[in-house]
Amino acid sequence: MSYTYLQLAREVLESSPRTLQLGAIWKQACEKGLEKKLDSTNPTKQVLSSVLRTELKRPNTAFFAKSKNPTLFGIKGKHSQEITDEDTQDYQENQSDDKSFGERDLHPLFVKFACENLGISCKTILHEKSQKDKAGKHKWLYPDIVGVDRNPYNLRSDKAFRFLEKSEVPHIKLYSFELKKSIGFSDFKQSYFQAVSNSSWANEGYLVVFSEIEEEIIETLRKLNSRFGIGLIKVGRDIESFEVVISAKTQNLDPFMIDELADKNKDFESFLESIFERGLTKFVFDEVWDDEKLKVHIQKQV
Repeated sequence: MSYTYLQLAREVLESSPRTLQLGAIWKQACEKGLEKKLDSTNPTKQVLSSVLRTELKRPNTAFFAKSKNPTLFGIKGKHSQEITDEDTQDYQENQSDDKSFGERDLHPLFVKFACENLGISCKTILHEKSQKDKAGKHKWLYPDIVGVDRNPYNLRSDKAFRFLEKSEVPHIKLYSFELKKSIGFSDFKQSYFQAVSNSSWANEGYLVVFSEIEEEIIETLRKLNSRFGIGLIKVGRDIESFEVVISAKTQNLDPFMIDELADKNKDFESFLESIFERGLTKFVFDEVWDDEKLKVHIQKQV
């Protein structure tokens, strides 16, 4: 029988005197060489996150999680003494969708994740800055966030990078992200096709969701992905809880749609200028907050 992610997590947690964050579990596993025992050509922390969170839904699982921002994982019996009534209440409240917040309150979390985990510089597109027109004419035209990876090939040679800049080979990758607080059976297809519509210009488009998603919905989105190419990212209250559930399919850029978006929205126009004219000018993009500033924001707003 092959070595699994659950066995990896359990081996690390059994040797730890206290509960651990996901990142700490993965780091200690790699230090011990446990990831090399996995039956995978490309073992990742994201897969471990998905496996653990799926396992926590099982009634007789040996694992537990408590949410004190960030989420901590442990083994029942070994770490159970760490759980208090306050922890349980915090975990339940953090899983609740009742807390009132806006979608833009999620932007700083996603921007930090995209920068640090995906290597993507992001910019929020303010729809209210777009040219006014007939009601509904530009519905689903603009995504919530756009992003750029200026070195998608991860080139180390500056000469190779400059060669791509002068050649016809694309040296950037553009992204479109549509953020939603939650999706359910009544609206997930509408949210998905909204992402399809406002991502038609980009190399890759994603639907980003801040809540747990029914497995049946995820399976349907996988089928839609095979045809329309939009990926799915699940958002958590800490960066380690983010997960690329479905990878987007890469397509060619649509210069005519890019031109229309830039003509109608100043945010998108400055986004393009920052790439093609002034280089990656950091003040044009959304600020990537440090951990402390993001923690305060989460406690107050999310």
